[in-house]
Amino acid sequence: MSILSHWSARREHPGVDALNKIMATTVLRRSVDDSLGLILERTVASLGATSGSLHLAEFPGDNLLLIKAVGVERRDLVTDLSWDDDLIWRLHHAPDKRNILVQPLNYASPWAALAAGRPVTLAAIRLGGRHKWSGVMVLAWPYRSQAERYLETLRIIQQHARQVLVDYEGTEQRTRDFQAMSARLHCQEVLARTVAQDIANRLSLTSGALHLLSAEANLPPGQVEVLQRALEQVAVLTQMLEDLKCADRSIEPEPVSVEEVLEMALGMIAQHQADHSFQFEMDIPSDLPELWCERIDLLQVLDHLLHNAVRHNMGCPNLQVWLRARPIRNWIEFEVGDTGIGISPEVQPYLFEFVNRADNTGKAEGYGAGLWTCARIVAAHHGKIWVSSQPGQGARFFFTMPVRSGMVRHDLSMNLLKIRPVPYPMRLDPG
Repeated sequence: MSILSHWSARREHPGVDALNKIMATTVLRRSVDDSLGLILERTVASLGATSGSLHLAEFPGDNLLLIKAVGVERRDLVTDLSWDDDLIWRLHHAPDKRNILVQPLNYASPWAALAAGRPVTLAAIRLGGRHKWSGVMVLAWPYRSQAERYLETLRIIQQHARQVLVDYEGTEQRTRDFQAMSARLHCQEVLARTVAQDIANRLSLTSGALHLLSAEANLPPGQVEVLQRALEQVAVLTQMLEDLKCADRSIEPEPVSVEEVLEMALGMIAQHQADHSFQFEMDIPSDLPELWCERIDLLQVLDHLLHNAVRHNMGCPNLQVWLRARPIRNWIEFEVGDTGIGISPEVQPYLFEFVNRADNTGKAEGYGAGLWTCARIVAAHHGKIWVSSQPGQGARFFFTMPVRSGMVRHDLSMNLLKIRPVPYPMRLDPG
C-alpha cells in the first residue's frame, strides 16, 4: 500500500486532506526548484502555517540557497545560509533519525524573518536526495501544539519531497548516460559514413578506369574476362558501402509514455541551461496516449532539435526555446521552437539531407547527419517532419509519432536506417 493510500484509509488523521493536495503535486514539466516550491506552497496553505521557507544545496558542503518563501517579508535574511546555522546544525544532529525538529523561534537568528514580529514555533524538516541534493524546509505556527499536531503529516511530506529529489537525480543520470551514448554513436556513425563515402568515390574512379580499359578492342579474351570480374567486384563493393552508410537495423517499437520521455527531455535542456542563458517552456497536455515507437530514437530526435535550438542561437538576447505536443487522431505532433535568428529560405529545402548541413545563416558546415538522422527516424515510424521559419523570426520544427492505439504492431517492423525520408517540403495531414 502506498503512503498516500495508507493515510487515505485513516480519514481521522488531521492532515489527510492536506496530503491529498500536496502529494498530487507532479514533477512533470517543472524544475526541481519549482516542484519543491509548489510542495512548500501547498504545505503552508493546507496545514495552516503562517509562513515557510525551503532551502536547497545542490552538492554536500554548499551553502543552502533560498528556493521558495511563503509569508516571509525579509527574504534577504534567509537567502544564503550556512550549515553552521544553529537550527540547521541541530536538525542534522538530532537524535530523531527522521530529522524533524520542533522548537521556539530564536529571534537572534535569521529565522526571525518567518515571524514578522510574532511569537512562533518552528518545525524544521531535513530534505535530501540519494547522493546529491540536501536541504531543509522550515514552517512556522503561532503555537507549538499546532506544529506537533501535524508531525506525522510532515514526515510523509518529507518522504515525498525526498522522493522528488531522488527522481530528479535519476532523471539527470539517465540523461547524462543517454547523451554520452548518443555522442559515441553519432561519432561512430559519422565516421563510418565519411569513410564509406571517401572509399566510394575512389571506387567510382576505379570503375571508370576499368570501363575505359574494357572498351579497348585489342584485349585478349582472358584479360576481358578478368576485367569483367573486376567490374562485378567493384559493383558489389559499391553496394556494400551503401549498406555501410545506411546500416541495416530493424526498429523495435514498444509502448512509450510521453511523460517519461519528456522528463528525460527536461534533463537534456537542463544540461544546456547550465552553459547558456535562455528561457525554456514546455506545453504538454497531461492526458496524452502512449506512443508506439523506439524510446531511444524519439529521445535522439528531441535531443538534436533542442540542442540545435540553443546552439545556433547562442548570441540571441532573451532567447526562448519551447517544446510542445498535441494529439492529432492516431498521432502525436511534437514542436520544438525558438525565437532565434531563423533559417533562410534557400537552406530549408536541404536541411534534412545528409551532405548538406548549414547554420541558420545558410553557411555550410560539413556533413549534416543530425537532421538527416531525425528525418530517417521519423520516417521509419511512418511519421513526418518539417520546418517553419523566417529569417529573424526563429524556427519551429515539427514531427509526428504514432500512438499505440492507432498502430498495428507489424507495421513498424522495417529497417530503420534504410527508410528514405519523405521529400521536403512536408505538411502534416491529420487524416
